[in-house]
Amino acid sequence: MDFELFELLSAYLDGEVTAAERDRVEVLLATDAQARALYGSMTRLETELKRELQQNPVPQDMSASAMAAAVFEAIDRRSRRRWWIGGGAIAAAATAAVLSVVSGWGEPQMQFAQQGGSRSGSTGDLAMSPSPSPLERTDAPSAAEVESLVERALIIE
Repeated sequence: MDFELFELLSAYLDGEVTAAERDRVEVLLATDAQARALYGSMTRLETELKRELQQNPVPQDMSASAMAAAVFEAIDRRSRRRWWIGGGAIAAAATAAVLSVVSGWGEPQMQFAQQGGSRSGSTGDLAMSPSPSPLERTDAPSAAEVESLVERALIIE
């Protein structure tokens, strides 16, 4: 954005231009899309500011420095609140990630399922299940169980 264009349009909005400058602005608005867009943004902002001031008038007994201090305090409060919310979300995500890694959640592993509660060589089937915790791990299957499983897999093919 051209600063000179901004200054010229601002002065035009405020009624602070000479006749020659007014003619120049009117030609720019008729021919330049960037100038029209900027002018539209500036007029919308002016309208919103006027509406805000009508709804929330500035107290007459408040000095400019007191008003500026109040505005900056409100901005600082909003900024601090955003940091707390963002920090809380990051902490929650980090905690969930650590807990999922520690618990082994979501980590499927191949295990032998049991039919009828026995661990005989002919009853083992492959199944997917969440990995048990390190305290619940069972011993590896025996050689007979593995051989039986391989034989059953070859028969199924």
